[in-house]
Amino acid sequence: MGGLGLTLRALEARVGRLSLDRYHGLYEHCPLLAVCFLVTGLASVGFPGALGFVAADLLIEGAVASNIFIGVGLVLATALNGIAILRAYFSLFTGARHVSNVSLAITWRERLVVWTLITLLAGSGVLAQLLVNSCYHVSPVP
Repeated sequence: MGGLGLTLRALEARVGRLSLDRYHGLYEHCPLLAVCFLVTGLASVGFPGALGFVAADLLIEGAVASNIFIGVGLVLATALNGIAILRAYFSLFTGARHVSNVSLAITWRERLVVWTLITLLAGSGVLAQLLVNSCYHVSPVP
């Protein structure tokens, strides 16, 4: 969530206040911020391959084992959150062409932060899965 907030702040610093009721078309000007927005947004809702997926999966498994209706509600809430992230992405980065007199490209410092965030999210998701698999033989299987 912190990476998503940083990405939104970087966009607002360039363009001003952003509204999701119209298309902005910012992908052409800042594609790396678009990728960072999508990766951090999907990681925050528990997309597979990200660190949040392990926690979301364990939460859903526990909820389904406890009460099937709570589990279904949790799955629906996760799906709606994913749809909201994708809707925001399409609203901000696709659609109408954005015309600007100044460059909206990111600086080398911002590029370093974006690549660090993407690497940490993707790397921690893979490492978390390896850690869970290595401890799987210790847990009792019902």
